[in-house]
Amino acid sequence: IPVAVAKGTPGTMTITIDGKAQSLNQSTGSEWASPKLSLGDHSVTLTHASGEIIYLDYITILGSP
Repeated sequence: IPVAVAKGTPGTMTITIDGKAQSLNQSTGSEWASPKLSLGDHSVTLTHASGEIIYLDYITILGSP
């Protein structure tokens, strides 16, 4: 399996769900989880807001319990 190694200083990613934006500062090694969402369609936008690079390791979409 090929592995890519990015070089640069981690920055900030803006995560927008249904028009509500929140920031994730990746220089602190943070992890982010969305608030509970109602059943239905939602829009999600991930934006590279600052810094040289941002990381996106995975996205998990959880269903109803």
